[in-house]
Amino acid sequence: METYYAMTKKHHQIFFVILISIALVTLLLQGHPILFGLLLGGVVSYVNLCLLQWKVTRLVRVVTTNKRFATAGTILRIGAALLVVVLVEYYLTHIPVLAVIIGLMFKYVVVLIAGFWSLLEAKKFIEKGE
Repeated sequence: METYYAMTKKHHQIFFVILISIALVTLLLQGHPILFGLLLGGVVSYVNLCLLQWKVTRLVRVVTTNKRFATAGTILRIGAALLVVVLVEYYLTHIPVLAVIIGLMFKYVVVLIAGFWSLLEAKKFIEKGE
């Protein structure tokens, strides 16, 4: 369980670095629409990651207590992504949809980065032990 919480902390740290850097670049470039799209998609991706981590935590609790578990987490995450794409397509026509979709993929990049980070830490731990 400790490893899980360490991973979620890493995910949040990496996500904050990405979102803050995009926000700063957006301010420096005086609000370029592509960067707004990346920021909007990134924020929704962060919310989706938080929902996913909350559901995983809940699933762990259910497994350890032998209770039943039913959820609509996948539907909520897909619905949030579709909602933001539809919102951008119909109401925010100056923001490119492709930028929002790329922003929605930040969650997967963050999970990959955290996974590689953990592999590097494990490799260092193994090398110290030998």
